[in-house]
Amino acid sequence: MFLASPGDLGDERQFARDCVAEWNSVNAERTGWIAELLGWEDTLPQAGRPQELINRDVRRCMLFVGMMYRHWGSETGNGYTSGFHEEFSLASQLYETEGRPRIALFFKHPGPVSDPGEQLKQVLAFKDTIKTSKKFLYKELESEAEVWKSGFRQNLHRTIFELIEELDKDVEVGGGPVAETPEPSNAAEDRNPSASETGQSIRLVELRSLVERIARISPEDDAPAEEVARLRLLGASWRVPGLSETYLGTHDANVILRDVAVSALSTPEVLGLIETGLAATTSQTTPLWRWVAREDKDFHYLKALAIWGEDDTVRIGALKVLAWAKVSIESSSFTPDRMGESGTQLRDAIYEYLSWQDDEGSLSLLQTEFQKADYKNEVALVAALLRRLSRQSSDAPIRFLALENATPPYGRRALDWAELSHFTDDELRTAFRHRDADIRGEAAIHLGRRGLFTADEKLALRNDPSASVRAAGVQIAIEDGEPLSLMDAERIIVRRTKNALMSSSDGARQYERVRKHLLEKLTSEDLLREAEELYEPAEDAYEILLRREWKSRAEAARFEVKGGFKSHFDSILARRRAVLGNAAAALALPPNMSLIYEYRASSMIRAALNVIGEKGGKVDLSLFRRALTTPYFSMVESDFLFFGKYGEWSDIPAIARASRSRGHLLARDMIPVETVAATVVRIAKGRERELVALDLPDDVRVEVLKRITKAAFSRLQDDMLVTLLNLKADSVRRLVAIRCARDLTKARCENLLRLCFAQGTYFYNVVHWLDLAVSMTRPVVEQVAASQLLDD
Repeated sequence: MFLASPGDLGDERQFARDCVAEWNSVNAERTGWIAELLGWEDTLPQAGRPQELINRDVRRCMLFVGMMYRHWGSETGNGYTSGFHEEFSLASQLYETEGRPRIALFFKHPGPVSDPGEQLKQVLAFKDTIKTSKKFLYKELESEAEVWKSGFRQNLHRTIFELIEELDKDVEVGGGPVAETPEPSNAAEDRNPSASETGQSIRLVELRSLVERIARISPEDDAPAEEVARLRLLGASWRVPGLSETYLGTHDANVILRDVAVSALSTPEVLGLIETGLAATTSQTTPLWRWVAREDKDFHYLKALAIWGEDDTVRIGALKVLAWAKVSIESSSFTPDRMGESGTQLRDAIYEYLSWQDDEGSLSLLQTEFQKADYKNEVALVAALLRRLSRQSSDAPIRFLALENATPPYGRRALDWAELSHFTDDELRTAFRHRDADIRGEAAIHLGRRGLFTADEKLALRNDPSASVRAAGVQIAIEDGEPLSLMDAERIIVRRTKNALMSSSDGARQYERVRKHLLEKLTSEDLLREAEELYEPAEDAYEILLRREWKSRAEAARFEVKGGFKSHFDSILARRRAVLGNAAAALALPPNMSLIYEYRASSMIRAALNVIGEKGGKVDLSLFRRALTTPYFSMVESDFLFFGKYGEWSDIPAIARASRSRGHLLARDMIPVETVAATVVRIAKGRERELVALDLPDDVRVEVLKRITKAAFSRLQDDMLVTLLNLKADSVRRLVAIRCARDLTKARCENLLRLCFAQGTYFYNVVHWLDLAVSMTRPVVEQVAASQLLDD
């Protein structure tokens, strides 16, 4: 390739060289071609007319790249008005007579100019000539730096690919490249053989050798699996124009890892294996690390693939691996043409990668993307910004969500709405205009506490379409001292709409929160009256009363929990029958009394244990154990804290399998499995080997294995680890393999890998992560493993 331009494009010439270097790093091995860019800078001083020395490289080039801006140049002494004029004239003459070089011209828009002057007039005249002739590819690009770079890079790379496709066709028909090659200039002395020659010869030698070995096998015998796998690998890594580009299969890649020495593989084969591994990063069942250690230990190839790869699946894989290894790419590399189409997984992967970077450029790019208001990638973009901002400060995520009108993630347990109390009045008003009802409701409460609502605005809150905002209106009224009954609050907050399930569920959840505020304002006498009702909110009233009068009511509460609140409900039913008579009471009570003695009793037990767990001690452990066997009982976070303090080994199976849903359908109301695991690990301290051998639910076991200390994990014997690495649960196997990579020595991981290979059946995701420990440097192993444990 030859680069021609006048002298006012110095930075652009350097950028052109960078573009070619980037193309080579990604595509040279894959295509078998290297793009070499020459210009006047590459011509060494020697006797003769300077321009004629430069013209030698024009004559031998296969692609002529011209760039023009405002300057035309000066005469060369041979009848041409500038060096560019002479170089282009020579290239166009060669193209007319020999079909080479291909010519690509790029015009940088000069912008508004009142007096163009002679130099610019010649440039504009030349551009008009090119447009009129319609012989050559040309592009006019905006002068703004990033726009120019993006357009130039994209078009230059496309042109190189088109030229290579032509050259490959020439090779196929036996003609070879057409460009004439006269004696080389001093700048071109001692050139190495082309990548085309080197890459093709390596493949042909390997292919012939494989075919010969397979051909010698008797028809009655099966060909060795590793030989067939390598044959497929060579085919997959050999890019042929017109044929689809596929990757080696997962099974074949694992066979090569197990049975073929890495030193026996050629560079094209290893690069093909890297791309195969990257394409399967989601499943993590295809080998990758050994190939990266062999050819790309500094991750230069992966960085190039992440930006310039032509296959989105490979780019996504490269971005994931670079994020795991905490390898930085300049955010400026993610130009608009390399961001992927809107709504694609590639765009999501770029956002995720940027979210793990700590530089200001990555944050700025994410914020710029958010301002575009592209709903197609909004979920991934908001998640990326929250991840990035969470490392900046504790209040940054909430400020972003509330002030930028961003949709909060579905699981909101980690969001601390108390941060809204630090907002200014104007910021709270902005948050109150948010499209998310929960944020509007939270902002309304803080605005109300600051007295920033008028009386009419307070009333308007109660008629809002959202239950969250209506609940905020009721809470403000309660805090203002307005007399509201439970019935009034329920009528305002809980409404029925066409979508009855969701409306009643959201309203009931909001009403439950507000209801406790109302009950706390009642006297003990009124609370007792509410607590002796058969239905809600009896349990809330009982809990508030018990907490208020713990000393006098503690023993009675323990008695009721032991008896399943049978005495409590027997007393209530007896009074009803005494007042109404048996016949009337029978009509007023449910026909199935298990509703009272099981379902309602479980609610009362739950209320009592909320207070007992807070104010009681180890003597109450039997009450919690009994509750776990009660129908409809569901644990809350305070129960796990109680078991963490006083629980014993025998409690672990019941704790691990206890219900954590509290009867709600929404995932955000579930007690996190991390809470369960933390309790189990605390109880089992010092008995980790026995703990990992217990038959625990898969999700609990994964979190338990995360929390075992490095020292405790490394004390597990290899036979125990092999057992864990062969469990049916994919998530457990993967977690154990990652912990092995992070916490065990390389020698132990090598031994575990050998033991896996020695089995009749082994799991590919285990091999993937053990290979990380065996192949990569220790800092990379620790960083990648830590990212997996954190990401999970």
